[in-house]
Amino acid sequence: MEVRFDESEVIVVDMGTGFIKAGYSGEDLPRVIIPTVIGERENEILEDNAAAGDDKRKKDVSKKFGLDAFENRSDYELHHPIQRGIVQEWDRITDLLDHVFTNEL
Repeated sequence: MEVRFDESEVIVVDMGTGFIKAGYSGEDLPRVIIPTVIGERENEILEDNAAAGDDKRKKDVSKKFGLDAFENRSDYELHHPIQRGIVQEWDRITDLLDHVFTNEL
């Protein structure tokens, strides 16, 4: 049994230390080239239903990806999830790939 895919339906991803490149097979150039960097900042949020004397705080992590992370590096801690071609932080690389596939590609 032979399985054939339409070339425009196959996504190719090159995850490197410096950049992630993604696009469709058969195209000459990748559609997305994004730096392999994530910026994270922890925010404390007061819950709305907290009583006057209660200190109900919730921590939230806001994230920036790629060039946006570099542009906001004074406010965000930068993380490089791939070092020397090896994924070091799987949770962060998953977040970065999720961003690429939902927002960029």
